[in-house]
Amino acid sequence: MASMFEGCSSMQKFYIPFIAKNNHYYNMMKLYDLDTSKVLYMNNIFKDCTSLKSVNIQNWNLNNVISMSGMFRNCIALRSLTLGNYNLNNVKYMDYLFYNCK
Repeated sequence: MASMFEGCSSMQKFYIPFIAKNNHYYNMMKLYDLDTSKVLYMNNIFKDCTSLKSVNIQNWNLNNVISMSGMFRNCIALRSLTLGNYNLNNVKYMDYLFYNCK
């Protein structure tokens, strides 16, 4: 998943709903069925998404993630971040996680 949305400078919201799969959201990405349980690297996923204002990833499974380096780097418009109750014991790299976020 490294650099998955890097440079998406027009993306404003990233939302993963729990139940409402049939709702239609504009300027939102719906990845509610994404299985992240085996993902090791999430570095730079949202890097340079300069218009991104809201991120909701509360249902992602981050138990095996090793690197989150630069995950929200340069997300200068980010104002809302909804996270889950994560076990981040395996994360070794979080450098630049929120670098240049205002």
